[in-house]
Order: sequence, then C-alpha cells, then structure tokens
Amino acid sequence: MAKIMYDKLNEQDRQLRAEADQLLNKRLLKILGRFGQVHITGSYALKLMTWRDLDIYVENENISVEDFFELGKQLASNLTPRKMSFKNTRTFIQENEPIGLYWGLRVGDSQETIWKIDIWAFDCATCLEKIDVCNKIGDLLTPESRNYILSLKDQLHTHPDYRDTITSMDIYDSVLFKNVHDLNGFWEYIREKKK
Repeated sequence: MAKIMYDKLNEQDRQLRAEADQLLNKRLLKILGRFGQVHITGSYALKLMTWRDLDIYVENENISVEDFFELGKQLASNLTPRKMSFKNTRTFIQENEPIGLYWGLRVGDSQETIWKIDIWAFDCATCLEKIDVCNKIGDLLTPESRNYILSLKDQLHTHPDYRDTITSMDIYDSVLFKNVHDLNGFWEYIREKKK
C-alpha cells in the first residue's frame, strides 16, 4: 500500500515539474535572464513538488529597485498574473527574510491550476548561500527520505499554518535530522521545536 502511495507522489512530482518546465521555457526564463543569472531552486530542484510552487533566484550584484520594477512590468505583461506582490528587504529588513528584492506572483487560469511563483533578486554572496542550503538538502536525500518528505508535504501543504508557522524546511529537517516518517511524528517534532 505504501509503495503505491509513494509511486503516486513521485509521479505527481514528475508531472508538476513537467508543467513547471512548460511555464519556465515558454516565457519566464527568457524574461528573468535579462536581469541576471537565473537559479531554479526549492522543491523543483529537489524533485519534491506536491503543489504548484516555484522558487527562483535572480543573481545580480547591482540590480536596482527600478530595474526590478521593470522586471515586474515584463512579468505582468507576459504572464498576466492574477496577483502580484513586491517586497524590499534591502531597505526594510525583516526577521527570517533574506536581504533582497522580491516578486510574488499567482499565475493560472483557474483555482486548480494556479502557480505560486516566488522570485528573489540577490547579490552573489546571498544567492550562493541560499543555493548552498538547497544543495545540502539534496545531498542528504535518499529514496526513503524523499518518500517521507513527499508524503508529509502532500498532507501539510493545505494546512492553514503552512508557510506561516510551519514550512518546507521544517519538513526537511524533521525527516533528515530527526528521523520523522509520518504526520504524528512531524507534529511531535513541531511541539518539541517550540519548547
């Protein structure tokens, strides 16, 4: 039974990444490439996708707020997002946020096919540091831990606290460092973490 579920989750990841490839190759990579070196990271890079979510870094040592708004204009014109938000954590530093410029987009025709796209522009050092975190997670993954993470993400990504007080990093840490295999174990990990 578990094997069938894990096979299904791995197939879901493959399908979501294929869908993401279409979105990236259609217009997105070309637009982003005008503004710096593009890095696709997060669940796409780790092959741990359970929903339509892309994390992208634009590496550019000198990108200005004006240039970043030009990027936003091109994204809006070409992707016709239903929602778009901007954040500047260079000037307005926020706890638990990297220092950079951010566009958050919601792109898609219907509620069932909306993509959440997070685009950060970072200087080289910040970008390399963030990519290194993703690479270290990737190096630790085994077929078993990948299955546990996919299962937990699939169960948790619609939880009201997801992306607020619990994150993908909590899931990765719980499985990779605390040997969590199921939802009960994950909630126990969260309770212990909050103590």
